[in-house]
Amino acid sequence: MKSSRGATFAHQLANIPVITDADVLARVDELIEAEARRERALWLLFFYSDGTQAPVVVPLDDMPEMPDEEDAEVPFHLLRHFYGLEGGNDLSFVLVICRDGPLELTIADRQWLQVLAWGITEYTAPVRMICLATPEGVRGLGPLKDAR
Repeated sequence: MKSSRGATFAHQLANIPVITDADVLARVDELIEAEARRERALWLLFFYSDGTQAPVVVPLDDMPEMPDEEDAEVPFHLLRHFYGLEGGNDLSFVLVICRDGPLELTIADRQWLQVLAWGITEYTAPVRMICLATPEGVRGLGPLKDAR
């Protein structure tokens, strides 16, 4: 979607601060279309300390239904390039598990939560929230760390 000045909808959204958990859920719902949520993927969203969104959204496709710790290494190695080894910048991240089906947690969702929690601890990642997005909607699965 484009505005009259040519800016995309995503760029317009990026300038609106995301402050509360409800804001995070609304942003995820606005950015990831229901059709895209039918495919199993892990989406990475980037936010500055003032709540504005960085102009990067990364979908990681072909994520396994039942992950193990090795599956967490790819997203956290990627994230580490953005927040660095010393944690020197002001970014925090929202991780979004996308899959088809209802919003109720499945065994696979719980396994993903465990693996992502391990990755957050192992890589000292500044994750603000983990969400689940399905064609039915978006729900928070917990803020695991406060945003910077």
